[in-house]
Amino acid sequence: MQIQKTVRRGTESSPPLHTSCPKNIITLSELHSLTPVSSTSGLSDRFTYSSSGNPKYLHINGVKAEDEAVYYCACVGYSGFGGGTMLNVGRSPSPPSLSLMPPSQTELSQGKATLVCMAQGFFPDTAAVSWTEGGSSRTGSEVQTAVPERRSDGTYSLISLLTVTAAQWSSGVSYSCQIRHSALTSPLSRSVSQAECQ
Repeated sequence: MQIQKTVRRGTESSPPLHTSCPKNIITLSELHSLTPVSSTSGLSDRFTYSSSGNPKYLHINGVKAEDEAVYYCACVGYSGFGGGTMLNVGRSPSPPSLSLMPPSQTELSQGKATLVCMAQGFFPDTAAVSWTEGGSSRTGSEVQTAVPERRSDGTYSLISLLTVTAAQWSSGVSYSCQIRHSALTSPLSRSVSQAECQ
């Protein structure tokens, strides 16, 4: 199979979304020829590249389950990687199940409230979680979403936290957690409020 990427001089075809380095790096001799020079240990020689024209292609010969990953392309001089291309090997997409848990009484007595949103059983691992408070979006430092973790059955799970004050929670406003995933025809959401927990 082959993975396509368009590379343009002085720009990248995808916005730089990822600033951390992927697990395996393939070093190229120069931007225009895409001639492979070396790679991190353990990367198979089944990986080959196109050397002319645009877009560029990464070829994987004899795809194996171990090749399942998100593949990124980056341009020299840029601090991030593109959005990536997910390669799924031998598995159909699976939608997530979603649960939303209210804050604990112990935490409320300390003046804060953390809501826990848990998504489980989804595949592939690319998912987007968002929060709303009374219909208004909540973002920023009060939202913490973990990187999806692979489970023993090959599906993924993730946890997202929304932290507000105890007073905000006690106001009775409804809080919602929503997830978007390729296996869903529409976003999946769960809601909770103090009134529902009494």
